[in-house]
Amino acid sequence: MMGRFKPASFPQVMEQGRSRANRYLVLYYLPEPENEVRLAISVPRKAAKAVARNRVKRRVREVFRVAAGNLKAAGQFAFIVRKNAISASFQELEWAVKDLLRKMELWSGDGGA
Repeated sequence: MMGRFKPASFPQVMEQGRSRANRYLVLYYLPEPENEVRLAISVPRKAAKAVARNRVKRRVREVFRVAAGNLKAAGQFAFIVRKNAISASFQELEWAVKDLLRKMELWSGDGGA
């Protein structure tokens, strides 16, 4: 099951969780005892206007939704979108999400992008 968590939980995930980054995204991950996957995506206001911020959030959410079937562990996943991800293609964002999951050893999917 996949859900969202409230922005008030962001500081907890950032302080207690572990993180990895690449050129498009920063991922904070905090394991949860319940077997639930919860996702939050943050795009800074100065990165782009609302339409572009919402588009990149939808893309990251979709990539994560598809990738969630190959996750090794449940928990809270918080993605911080970097400015250069606004102009990235869907394939580049797909690579970025899977790259971070691999770096954190949470990805049990194929070896490819």
